[in-house]
Amino acid sequence: MSKSIGRAFSLLAVLVVAGSLVAADVWKDKDYKQWDEKDATKIMNDSPWAKNVVVGQYWTAGSQPGTSSGGQATAPSANMPLASFHVRWISSVTMHRAIARDFVLARGGTQDKADEFANETPDTYDLVVLGADMYPFGTLDTGDAVQQLDQKTFLESKEAKLHVAAVKAEVTRGTDNKTVSAVTFHFPKKNPDGSPLFGPGMKGVDFVCTTGKAEIKAHFDFTKMIGQNGLDL
Repeated sequence: MSKSIGRAFSLLAVLVVAGSLVAADVWKDKDYKQWDEKDATKIMNDSPWAKNVVVGQYWTAGSQPGTSSGGQATAPSANMPLASFHVRWISSVTMHRAIARDFVLARGGTQDKADEFANETPDTYDLVVLGADMYPFGTLDTGDAVQQLDQKTFLESKEAKLHVAAVKAEVTRGTDNKTVSAVTFHFPKKNPDGSPLFGPGMKGVDFVCTTGKAEIKAHFDFTKMIGQNGLDL
Protein backbone atom coordinates (compact mmCIF):
# COMPACT_ATOMS: atom_id res chain seq x y z
CA MET A 1 0.00 0.00 0.00
CA SER A 2 2.57 2.54 1.05
CA LYS A 3 4.59 1.98 -2.11
CA SER A 4 1.54 2.68 -4.26
CA ILE A 5 0.86 5.94 -2.44
CA GLY A 6 4.50 6.99 -2.71
CA ARG A 7 4.63 6.07 -6.40
CA ALA A 8 1.47 8.02 -7.13
CA PHE A 9 2.91 11.01 -5.31
CA SER A 10 6.10 10.87 -7.36
CA LEU A 11 4.19 10.84 -10.62
CA LEU A 12 1.77 13.58 -9.60
CA ALA A 13 4.47 15.85 -8.22
CA VAL A 14 6.16 16.04 -11.62
CA LEU A 15 3.19 18.11 -12.71
CA VAL A 16 2.51 20.00 -9.49
CA VAL A 17 5.34 22.46 -9.00
CA ALA A 18 3.74 25.76 -8.02
CA GLY A 19 3.64 26.94 -4.41
CA SER A 20 0.38 27.92 -2.76
CA LEU A 21 -0.57 31.14 -1.03
CA VAL A 22 -1.44 29.70 2.35
CA ALA A 23 -0.32 30.47 5.87
CA ALA A 24 3.33 29.81 6.66
CA ASP A 25 4.14 26.77 8.78
CA VAL A 26 0.74 25.19 8.25
CA TRP A 27 2.43 21.90 9.17
CA LYS A 28 2.72 23.19 12.74
CA ASP A 29 -0.51 25.15 12.97
CA LYS A 30 -3.08 22.48 12.08
CA ASP A 31 -3.59 18.75 12.50
CA TYR A 32 -2.76 17.11 9.19
CA LYS A 33 -6.31 15.78 8.73
CA GLN A 34 -7.43 19.41 8.62
CA TRP A 35 -5.07 20.31 5.78
CA ASP A 36 -6.74 21.15 2.49
CA GLU A 37 -5.26 20.55 -0.97
CA LYS A 38 -3.43 23.89 -0.91
CA ASP A 39 -1.83 23.01 2.40
CA ALA A 40 -0.62 19.64 1.15
CA THR A 41 0.64 21.17 -2.10
CA LYS A 42 2.54 23.87 -0.23
CA ILE A 43 4.35 21.30 1.90
CA MET A 44 5.24 19.15 -1.10
CA ASN A 45 6.48 22.08 -3.17
CA ASP A 46 7.23 25.12 -1.00
CA SER A 47 8.46 24.13 2.44
CA PRO A 48 11.77 23.42 4.20
CA TRP A 49 11.46 19.79 3.01
CA ALA A 50 11.12 20.72 -0.67
CA LYS A 51 13.72 22.35 -2.92
CA ASN A 52 13.66 23.46 -6.54
CA VAL A 53 16.99 23.10 -8.38
CA VAL A 54 17.66 24.69 -11.77
CA VAL A 55 20.38 23.28 -14.04
CA GLY A 56 21.53 23.96 -17.56
CA GLN A 57 19.60 21.88 -20.08
CA TYR A 58 22.77 20.70 -21.79
CA TRP A 59 21.08 17.72 -23.43
CA THR A 60 19.22 19.92 -25.91
CA ALA A 61 22.58 20.27 -27.65
CA GLY A 62 22.71 16.52 -28.29
CA SER A 63 24.56 15.19 -25.22
CA GLN A 64 23.96 11.60 -24.25
CA PRO A 65 21.59 10.91 -21.36
CA GLY A 66 22.29 10.08 -17.76
CA THR A 67 24.81 7.56 -16.56
CA SER A 68 25.77 6.62 -20.11
CA SER A 69 27.50 9.97 -20.60
CA GLY A 70 30.76 11.00 -18.98
CA GLY A 71 32.29 14.36 -18.23
CA GLN A 72 31.97 16.85 -15.43
CA ALA A 73 28.81 18.60 -14.29
CA THR A 74 28.01 21.54 -16.52
CA ALA A 75 27.03 24.93 -15.09
CA PRO A 76 24.33 26.86 -16.97
CA SER A 77 25.66 29.32 -19.55
CA ALA A 78 24.00 32.57 -20.55
CA ASN A 79 22.43 31.09 -23.67
CA MET A 80 21.62 27.63 -22.32
CA PRO A 81 17.95 26.74 -21.64
CA LEU A 82 17.17 25.70 -18.08
CA ALA A 83 15.53 22.67 -16.54
CA SER A 84 14.05 22.31 -13.06
CA PHE A 85 14.32 19.38 -10.70
CA HIS A 86 12.53 19.00 -7.41
CA VAL A 87 14.23 17.44 -4.39
CA ARG A 88 12.06 16.43 -1.47
CA TRP A 89 12.95 14.97 1.93
CA ILE A 90 10.14 12.44 1.94
CA SER A 91 11.08 10.37 5.00
CA SER A 92 9.93 13.21 7.27
CA VAL A 93 6.65 12.88 9.14
CA THR A 94 5.50 16.20 7.70
CA MET A 95 6.05 15.08 4.10
CA HIS A 96 4.48 11.68 4.76
CA ARG A 97 1.39 13.42 6.06
CA ALA A 98 1.24 15.78 3.09
CA ILE A 99 1.48 12.85 0.67
CA ALA A 100 -1.20 10.97 2.60
CA ARG A 101 -3.49 14.00 2.67
CA ASP A 102 -3.03 14.56 -1.05
CA PHE A 103 -3.85 10.87 -1.60
CA VAL A 104 -7.25 11.39 0.03
CA LEU A 105 -8.15 14.84 -1.29
CA ALA A 106 -6.77 14.78 -4.83
CA ARG A 107 -7.08 11.14 -5.79
CA GLY A 108 -9.95 9.74 -3.77
CA GLY A 109 -7.85 7.43 -1.62
CA THR A 110 -9.22 5.95 1.58
CA GLN A 111 -8.39 7.51 4.92
CA ASP A 112 -7.33 4.14 6.39
CA LYS A 113 -4.62 3.67 3.77
CA ALA A 114 -3.58 7.31 4.09
CA ASP A 115 -3.27 6.99 7.87
CA GLU A 116 -1.14 3.86 7.50
CA PHE A 117 1.27 5.70 5.23
CA ALA A 118 1.22 8.87 7.34
CA ASN A 119 2.25 6.93 10.44
CA GLU A 120 5.08 4.92 8.86
CA THR A 121 8.60 5.50 10.14
CA PRO A 122 11.18 4.70 7.44
CA ASP A 123 14.42 2.97 8.43
CA THR A 124 16.38 5.36 6.23
CA TYR A 125 16.48 9.03 5.34
CA ASP A 126 14.75 9.20 1.99
CA LEU A 127 15.02 11.94 -0.64
CA VAL A 128 13.34 11.92 -4.04
CA VAL A 129 14.42 13.73 -7.20
CA LEU A 130 11.86 14.32 -9.89
CA GLY A 131 11.21 16.63 -12.79
CA ALA A 132 9.26 17.11 -15.98
CA ASP A 133 12.34 16.08 -17.97
CA MET A 134 14.55 13.43 -16.34
CA TYR A 135 16.82 13.07 -19.38
CA PRO A 136 20.12 13.35 -17.42
CA PHE A 137 19.23 10.17 -15.53
CA GLY A 138 19.07 8.12 -18.70
CA THR A 139 17.14 4.84 -18.58
CA LEU A 140 18.65 3.35 -15.39
CA ASP A 141 17.73 -0.03 -16.78
CA THR A 142 20.66 -1.99 -15.34
CA GLY A 143 21.86 -2.64 -11.82
CA ASP A 144 25.27 -1.20 -12.68
CA ALA A 145 23.72 2.09 -13.83
CA VAL A 146 21.75 2.42 -10.60
CA GLN A 147 24.81 1.56 -8.51
CA GLN A 148 26.88 4.20 -10.30
CA LEU A 149 24.19 6.76 -9.53
CA ASP A 150 24.24 5.71 -5.86
CA GLN A 151 27.97 6.35 -5.71
CA LYS A 152 27.54 9.85 -7.14
CA THR A 153 24.71 10.82 -4.80
CA PHE A 154 25.43 11.83 -1.23
CA LEU A 155 24.65 13.98 1.78
CA GLU A 156 27.43 16.18 3.04
CA SER A 157 28.27 18.83 5.58
CA LYS A 158 31.73 20.32 5.28
CA GLU A 159 31.34 21.92 8.69
CA ALA A 160 30.60 18.55 10.31
CA LYS A 161 33.03 16.67 8.01
CA LEU A 162 30.17 14.46 6.87
CA HIS A 163 30.05 12.74 3.49
CA VAL A 164 27.77 9.74 3.10
CA ALA A 165 26.66 8.09 -0.14
CA ALA A 166 23.21 6.72 -0.81
CA VAL A 167 22.84 3.06 0.09
CA LYS A 168 20.03 2.41 -2.37
CA ALA A 169 18.18 4.09 -5.22
CA GLU A 170 14.65 3.21 -6.31
CA VAL A 171 13.49 4.17 -9.78
CA THR A 172 9.90 5.20 -10.53
CA ARG A 173 8.89 4.99 -14.17
CA GLY A 174 6.17 6.66 -16.19
CA THR A 175 3.06 5.12 -17.67
CA ASP A 176 5.16 3.59 -20.46
CA ASN A 177 7.11 1.62 -17.81
CA LYS A 178 10.34 2.84 -19.41
CA THR A 179 10.78 6.56 -18.88
CA VAL A 180 12.30 7.56 -15.53
CA SER A 181 9.95 9.93 -13.70
CA ALA A 182 11.55 9.97 -10.24
CA VAL A 183 14.43 8.46 -8.29
CA THR A 184 14.29 7.95 -4.53
CA PHE A 185 17.60 7.79 -2.66
CA HIS A 186 17.94 6.10 0.72
CA PHE A 187 20.60 7.12 3.24
CA PRO A 188 21.50 5.40 6.53
CA LYS A 189 20.30 6.91 9.78
CA LYS A 190 23.39 5.69 11.64
CA ASN A 191 27.14 5.63 11.16
CA PRO A 192 28.98 2.29 11.01
CA ASP A 193 29.73 2.60 14.75
CA GLY A 194 26.02 2.92 15.55
CA SER A 195 26.04 6.62 16.33
CA PRO A 196 23.42 8.90 14.71
CA LEU A 197 24.36 10.07 11.23
CA PHE A 198 23.61 13.65 12.18
CA GLY A 199 25.30 14.69 15.39
CA PRO A 200 23.98 17.17 17.94
CA GLY A 201 24.06 20.74 16.77
CA MET A 202 24.14 19.97 13.05
CA LYS A 203 22.39 22.81 11.25
CA GLY A 204 21.83 21.15 7.89
CA VAL A 205 23.24 19.16 5.00
CA ASP A 206 23.68 19.44 1.25
CA PHE A 207 22.17 16.84 -1.05
CA VAL A 208 24.30 16.32 -4.16
CA CYS A 209 23.44 14.13 -7.13
CA THR A 210 25.66 14.12 -10.21
CA THR A 211 24.18 12.40 -13.23
CA GLY A 212 25.45 12.86 -16.75
CA LYS A 213 26.67 16.46 -16.89
CA ALA A 214 24.07 17.74 -14.42
CA GLU A 215 24.75 18.42 -10.75
CA ILE A 216 21.57 18.59 -8.71
CA LYS A 217 22.45 20.20 -5.40
CA ALA A 218 20.08 21.34 -2.65
CA HIS A 219 20.67 22.59 0.88
CA PHE A 220 18.38 21.44 3.66
CA ASP A 221 18.30 23.64 6.76
CA PHE A 222 17.60 21.57 9.87
CA THR A 223 16.76 24.69 11.87
CA LYS A 224 13.70 25.13 9.64
CA MET A 225 12.72 21.46 9.26
CA ILE A 226 10.68 21.53 12.42
CA GLY A 227 7.42 19.61 12.58
CA GLN A 228 4.81 19.36 15.29
CA ASN A 229 7.17 17.22 17.41
CA GLY A 230 10.46 18.95 16.74
CA LEU A 231 13.21 18.18 14.20
CA ASP A 232 11.60 16.19 11.43
CA LEU A 233 13.82 14.23 9.06
